[in-house]
Amino acid sequence: MKQVIRGHPEMKFFVGMDVDSVAHDIAQPRLDAVLSGDVKAFTVLKNFRDVKSVLREFSDLHMGVDGILMDLGMSSMQVCSTTKYA
Repeated sequence: MKQVIRGHPEMKFFVGMDVDSVAHDIAQPRLDAVLSGDVKAFTVLKNFRDVKSVLREFSDLHMGVDGILMDLGMSSMQVCSTTKYA
């Protein structure tokens, strides 16, 4: 999500979803580091199958969304258990 935020300054509202609490804990400080005052980003511990209900929870989305980015790949944390993530 960090690269999307940096690469698309016209977009101002982001929602990230993942069921992996470790990935969630790693992502949040990274997101906080790239957010500016006019950009909102939220991370949610939910499965992608719940995307409709999650998006309904955000009143800022009453006009819909511009796009959805889904990372459906396997996490490198699952492959390399000895890798350290800063």
